[in-house]
Amino acid sequence: METPVTLRRAYLIMFEFLEREWERSDRPEELGSLLGSLALWSEPNGKGVPMDAAIFPEWISALRSTTPIGMAEQTDV
Repeated sequence: METPVTLRRAYLIMFEFLEREWERSDRPEELGSLLGSLALWSEPNGKGVPMDAAIFPEWISALRSTTPIGMAEQTDV
């Protein structure tokens, strides 16, 4: 069964998965660096953006290549 999720939620799920893998894998430096780039800035409005501004467009591109058009509810993270 598929459950629709917002892009923000999908991003947070992906981040949580990678963070768990990082912990289970003895915290490899390469994955830690990626997590640092993917981490969201905290902002007063609650809409953090990735620390590395180039990451989000790359993530959206990957999402579009694996997701039928129109399935995602929003494009902001």
